[in-house]
Amino acid sequence: APPTQPAPPAARPGGLSPQLVGALKGAAVVGVAFLLYVALSDKSGPRAPGQSMTGNDAVGRPTPQQVVAPAGGGGEAPAMGGGQDDGGGDMGGGQQARSLTPEVTPRLQAASERVEADPGSRDARVELGWALVEARGWIDVYHTAEDLLAADAEDADGLALAAAVRVAMGQRDGVAELLDRAIAKDPKNANAYAWRGRVAQLVGDEDGKAKYWTEARGLAPDKAAMDATIAGFEAAGTAPSRHPGPGEAPAQAQPADDGGTEAFEGGVSGTVKLAAGATPPAGAVLFLIARVPGAAGGPPAATRKIVSPTFPRAFTLGPSDVMMGGAFPESVTVQARLDSDGNPMTRDPSDLVASWPGEVQAGQRGIVLELAPGR
Repeated sequence: APPTQPAPPAARPGGLSPQLVGALKGAAVVGVAFLLYVALSDKSGPRAPGQSMTGNDAVGRPTPQQVVAPAGGGGEAPAMGGGQDDGGGDMGGGQQARSLTPEVTPRLQAASERVEADPGSRDARVELGWALVEARGWIDVYHTAEDLLAADAEDADGLALAAAVRVAMGQRDGVAELLDRAIAKDPKNANAYAWRGRVAQLVGDEDGKAKYWTEARGLAPDKAAMDATIAGFEAAGTAPSRHPGPGEAPAQAQPADDGGTEAFEGGVSGTVKLAAGATPPAGAVLFLIARVPGAAGGPPAATRKIVSPTFPRAFTLGPSDVMMGGAFPESVTVQARLDSDGNPMTRDPSDLVASWPGEVQAGQRGIVLELAPGR
């Protein structure tokens, strides 16, 4: 039997350790699995001790071996990617996380086996954390950061991993400070410098980007791997807004980037448009949400995120958008929300919203969602 891991430190009410609360100050983490899905899903994407991050034990914390096990006992994990990105919702390579489970890589396999053999080793957990970043297993990166920060609230890699998760969620506030703390604790931490450069890139600080990436390259033990990471950041860019400017002609309906018939099969499709007089805020993010009729609260059945859309916009919601995998429901209700700040954890009264009256059957096409100010 594998060694028993030490019990986690006592958590404050709400399920989070004081160390992680400090590290992620300002970030709401209730229902983080759903929020990570929405923030990371480019389908245009506090747990108590012993409980899953969503409060649902069916979505529990995996063991190191389960981290690298493909979903469905050997099949591919449900796809989550393929559309627009917000410039920060990935590890920096322009490729979004395609599942709540990470990609299986040799590095991740080796790191997981190392933690399994020596669960008390900080170095093993650090390597697992960065292997998970490379594999885009963001929920597990979050857990690894939590473990490291529970042992030391100023752990440099714990802080840097926590910052990477927030960048992947599309957050910006407080991320630079986390990475600055990581660098202050460990001035030779190449990954902290690399992600600090990514944050500088995202806010348009070209001098800072160059400075931090130069440091990262100089400190990295594996120069080729660091060059690949930074090249990925460069390729991801900052995803400028594509809203039409003043005086431009209205856009034709954009084709839905749905991965083809396979992504739609058994789903629903239609068009999102603006109501007369409605003006989309610059940089807004469109969330498309399908719920099982009568479901009260909790995460939706399926969701898709579209960054900086233009309108009218064609869309699909299909099996690959289902929150936790599985079949698309036989019937759903469908809503859309144009979020002004792109943060799924906040709601602005000025956000434009739309909903299709009544239930929609799987396979139905031609749905029209007209965005208007919420009532």
